[in-house]
Amino acid sequence: MKVDPSRAAALVSQITGVSERIAAVGKGRSVRLVAVSKLKPANDVLALAQPQESEAEPQLHFGENYAQELTLKAELLPRNIQWHFIGGLQSGHCKNLAKIPNL
Repeated sequence: MKVDPSRAAALVSQITGVSERIAAVGKGRSVRLVAVSKLKPANDVLALAQPQESEAEPQLHFGENYAQELTLKAELLPRNIQWHFIGGLQSGHCKNLAKIPNL
């Protein structure tokens, strides 16, 4: 899977800015940022999970609204990504979601 370097740099810059703002107002509290990947390509998730910039921290928590999108991305992307299902759950999707070990 190829990641566009300019797109990756833009995404890393955005998430770094958000993380810095959280740190500034968090006053030392532990805060977990869950990046929502709703309808974004798997390449964008990969760009944040495996940033090419040496000083960038990987973003490993991602939320997905759609069960089918989450299932597909979980199959394609590294297993160290922690997925969070944040959408409405229909009974027909329960089995597929239950098979995802990092959910």
